[in-house]
Amino acid sequence: MTLSHPTIFFGRLIRARLLFQAALLLSLLLGPALRPVLGQTPASGRVSGRILGVKAGDAVRGAKVVLVQFTLDAQGTPQGTPIQMKEADANGAYAFDNVPVDARSVYQLGTRIGGNLIPSESFTFPEGQRAVTLNLRVPEVVTDSTSLRIAQALIALEPQVGAVWVTDVVHLQNPTQNVIDGTQTPIELTVPPNAQNLEVIRQDQAQGSHQRVGDKVQVFGILRPGITTVAMRYRIPVWLGGLKLEKFYPRPVTDMVVLVPAGLLKVTSDRLDARQQQTIEGQSYDAWGGANLAPGGIVKIEATGVPMRQIGLLAPFALFFVIMGGVVFWYLRKRLPTAASTLPT
Repeated sequence: MTLSHPTIFFGRLIRARLLFQAALLLSLLLGPALRPVLGQTPASGRVSGRILGVKAGDAVRGAKVVLVQFTLDAQGTPQGTPIQMKEADANGAYAFDNVPVDARSVYQLGTRIGGNLIPSESFTFPEGQRAVTLNLRVPEVVTDSTSLRIAQALIALEPQVGAVWVTDVVHLQNPTQNVIDGTQTPIELTVPPNAQNLEVIRQDQAQGSHQRVGDKVQVFGILRPGITTVAMRYRIPVWLGGLKLEKFYPRPVTDMVVLVPAGLLKVTSDRLDARQQQTIEGQSYDAWGGANLAPGGIVKIEATGVPMRQIGLLAPFALFFVIMGGVVFWYLRKRLPTAASTLPT
């Protein structure tokens, strides 16, 4: 059984955020070619603001700011359409007039400063209003990561004969407006000491790298405001069908989820409760979860029902015969001297 990792790792909100940023980047790259079309958009409202936080010496005049409108298609997937592009003045000010106001749409602003994409949060027009003021703030680079949280920790267990494959995902959340520079001081994530075939299968950080040191994976890189995802995959050998897994999280965890293909394993945990079964791409998964886990605690997860190897199946019988052989040997050793002493001389 192989889980569909892209579906399980990245929930709808995470995918929507990536779509927003991809649409913004594409719009900024293709902006000059789109302007003649964008001018034909029907008029309705106004969006204005300024680019803030630009360091002295950084050019802001002429910075291109794009306005993107998102609507949901029949499948509920956000579809982004760039509707206008403006250039900021010397003070970083920009304004979009004739913006179509649609109660079913979500909007987002974005620009590029120093080669970095600066997106706004998504927004809507408040009911009865036709003007929105929204500033774009260029994040400051800091090294202090104490504000960092884990928005979601997800563990997917895939049983196989004699082992369990573990997909271990953390969605790191930088709730500030600053960029956290972790290229020198890493974020440490724990893995079981007996984890085999460890592979980091996703790391979103700019200038990202990683290394394993014992039971820790040190993750280096730059964490921008919002969500940054790190995903690992490793194999844990299992004897006698039972898995014991201990997870330590150095940051507060808003939500933790464990997923297992339905009916394959029974999971118990000291800090997680059973949740409603989930269906992902037609496959059902048993789920366990917990919310608002304090930092520094250990989450103990036990799973039973892992298929055993043939040698594992024979082990209880072999142990039985060893014990019985020992009992017989002990009995004969005690009885033989006694029997020998009763023989006629």
